[in-house]
Amino acid sequence: MEADARLLAESQTNPEAFRILYRRHAEDLIAFLRRGSGNAETALDLFAETMATAFERRDKFDAQKGSVRQWLFGIARHELAAFWRSDRVRMRAVQRLAVTSPELDDESQERIDGLIDAGRARSELIAALKTLPEHEREAVLYRYIAERDYPEIAAALGISVGAARVRVHRGLAKLREQLV
Repeated sequence: MEADARLLAESQTNPEAFRILYRRHAEDLIAFLRRGSGNAETALDLFAETMATAFERRDKFDAQKGSVRQWLFGIARHELAAFWRSDRVRMRAVQRLAVTSPELDDESQERIDGLIDAGRARSELIAALKTLPEHEREAVLYRYIAERDYPEIAAALGISVGAARVRVHRGLAKLREQLV
């Protein structure tokens, strides 16, 4: 998309342009990374790394080699491959050291079952988040995923601290209605 290339070029002097690209491609990149990693939290970490790398290297983008979307997915694929390489290295070390998995007692099994239930709840939460208006979803994610305080949220979104509080509050109220 030619508009993406213009935004990327503009982001050299106006970081707000990169934020537009970030929003435009976030959902697809996170979904791709979720499928590739098998874990939502890992996907969000990989997405953050992908976008940080893209921002740092935005001056290296070459439109002759493809679209901005293709470039972003290439970076995401690289991050995903690095994730899996590091996991293979860890698994080889475990095998070399002949570490065995412990037998599960009842208490451990209950904790694992609780984690599975938490995973289901997390999936429901993600689905509910997608139904929020973008401005409320962003504010909630900044507050509870990125763990930002209200002045930081306000600065990131270009709004007042009061407006940031209202967006978070409204988003949480809507989530509560859907999840209860």
